[in-house]
Amino acid sequence: NIVERIKVIWPDTTFYVFGPLFSSQELVDYVKGKKLFDGIVISEIESVIIDIIEKQDVKSISGLYYLNMHGSYVCDKPDRKLVDMEKLPFLAYELVDYKKIDRFIIQTSRGCPKACNYCPYYLAQGNMFRAMSPGRVVDEMRNLSENFEARYVLIHDAIFSLDKKRVIELCDLLIKEKLNIEWECETHMLHLDARLIRLMYDAGNRKINFGVESANEEVLKRANRKFRNWDRINKNIRVCKTLGVKTTAFFILALPGETVKGVYATIKLARELAPDACHF
Repeated sequence: NIVERIKVIWPDTTFYVFGPLFSSQELVDYVKGKKLFDGIVISEIESVIIDIIEKQDVKSISGLYYLNMHGSYVCDKPDRKLVDMEKLPFLAYELVDYKKIDRFIIQTSRGCPKACNYCPYYLAQGNMFRAMSPGRVVDEMRNLSENFEARYVLIHDAIFSLDKKRVIELCDLLIKEKLNIEWECETHMLHLDARLIRLMYDAGNRKINFGVESANEEVLKRANRKFRNWDRINKNIRVCKTLGVKTTAFFILALPGETVKGVYATIKLARELAPDACHF
């Protein structure tokens, strides 16, 4: 509705729409039906935005549906192009009133091979894991520290510790750099152990967020959630409590296959695991 009103003011302006949800064909088809936008971008926007701005020939751009003269959307190169994480510029926090925020958010990796079918990470980023190098992550955090006086950072990755070697190298660099930044991350308990948690703590980690989702076996099966090692989660939480690392566990109620009995089992599991916080 907003774009329709804007186009009345600037009828000769070209309009493109993009976003992570356009990896969903259902949403692409919905927007196609409106015939409102000159282009629909399904590639990650950072990978094609310069080409869109500078190129006259939109046909050569990967993952771009363009509206042709016959009123139909055409995509000559349908492969979704992913961004090179290493080449992303520093986040432009100077463009916002950053002194009003309680934490700075960065993203050091994208993609999740776990492919739980309810997960927005998988839908938006696909299953191919790609990440910044440890040195590039430290550069980002140093920039936040030196130019924005950042003292707390949320690393908003789907599975921060998926590449254990990368995390170890990153933590070693952070310990060496002494940036005076505390940070939190979101990750998967399968990719954490006591030794890594302690190293992350030494590097400034003060909070770990992770998914548990459900105690209902039928729900987990339908959701393609393979990890059900409650003992592993329990041990990792105990390690965190010993160190003073806060933990937040994520749960989902009423996924397909859910029952009232299953809901109570999930609540019981949350109480038994006893993280510092639970999000339902």
